[in-house]
Order: sequence, then C-alpha cells, then structure tokens
Amino acid sequence: MYDQVLNICASHASVWNGTPAFVEVHTTFSDKLAQLKAQSAVQESAVQGVTDNKRAVLQKVVSLAIVASKALSALALKNGDTELLARNIYSRSEWFRGTALLRSARLTRLLEDVNANSTVLEDYNIDSAFTAELLVQVNTYNSATQAPRLAILNRKRATAALDRLTTEIDLLLRGQLDAITEVFRASHPDFVEDFFNARIIVDVKGKRRGTNNETEEGYDY
Repeated sequence: MYDQVLNICASHASVWNGTPAFVEVHTTFSDKLAQLKAQSAVQESAVQGVTDNKRAVLQKVVSLAIVASKALSALALKNGDTELLARNIYSRSEWFRGTALLRSARLTRLLEDVNANSTVLEDYNIDSAFTAELLVQVNTYNSATQAPRLAILNRKRATAALDRLTTEIDLLLRGQLDAITEVFRASHPDFVEDFFNARIIVDVKGKRRGTNNETEEGYDY
C-alpha cells in the first residue's frame, strides 16, 4: 500500500528532487519500505515446508526402525529375552502415535539395542551400514522435531520487526513527508493532489492493521 506513494513521488520526481529535505525523507521512507518487504518475505516463508519435511523425515526413520525392531524381536524370541522383546514389539501405527518426545526415546532405546546386539544382528541383515543409516535418520528426526518451534520463533521475530517498521514508516509519512509535500501546493498542485490521493489509500488500508489475529498451530509429528 505504501508503494502507491512512492510511485506518485517517482512520477513527479522533477518537482521535488531539488529540495534536500524532501529528498532525505523520501530516501529514508524508501529504505524503510524495502526493509518492510524483506521482513514480510521472512514472515511468510518462516514455516513453509517445515511440516511436510518433518513428515517425510518421520516416514523414513520409522521404516528403518520397523526393520530393526522386527529383527530384534525375532532375536529376543529365539533367546527367550522377554525384556528385549517388550522394548521392540511396536507396530507401525504405534510408531506414529504418541508425542515426538516419546518417539525419540523409543528410537534411542532401539539404537542402544541394535548396538548391543550388533554382531548377532548381522545374521538378520542388520549390518554396520544399516546401523549407521539408522543413526543418521534418528539424528535427522530429532533435529526436525525442533524445526517448527524455531520456525514459529523466526516468524514472531519477523512479525515484531514488521510492526516496528510499519510504525516508523507511518511516522515518516504522516510526520514529515505529508508536511513537506504541502510546500509544493502552490507551485505544483497536481503533484500534491496525486500524493494525497495516494495517502488516502494508505490510510484506508491502515485501518485494517491489527485485525488479523494469528493462531499458532502446534506441531508434534
């Protein structure tokens, strides 16, 4: 909405480019608006793709976890190890249920059991390469569980920066640019009329500020 003001100023640049006070405020206004657009882009992109990526990571680590847990269950049944069996009897749906914290704990125990029985598990095709990949995917999943929270934090920071910049731009516009533009009313009335028509658009748009109450979605995949 502030772009319209800049567009009008650009179309009448010959009127004011010899007036240092106007040039200074216009330059500051333009710079602030560029910062506002940059922060707006950060805000909009902060959480894009985070949830989809987390789902993909979860699918991959669960597929490996199921293979490892099945091998451990078979080994536990062979040896009559009820404790090992009890730790590794999760179905596929059970891996997807519960909180991210619970799932991370299960994955950590699974890795411990795989490492503790690594030699025997080679007979079940759970070799060192599989174990290394499982470790990588577990670490990737644990990192991914933090991504949504970090994304929300980044969005909050961007939103705060947007509020600050919007206030600064409004002060420049209403406090200085409006006043200096009035200097040209007698000599260049067309510029002044076009400028304040653009300003009406800004004011109408501005009335909507603060009416969009965002709610933050919790993520726990």
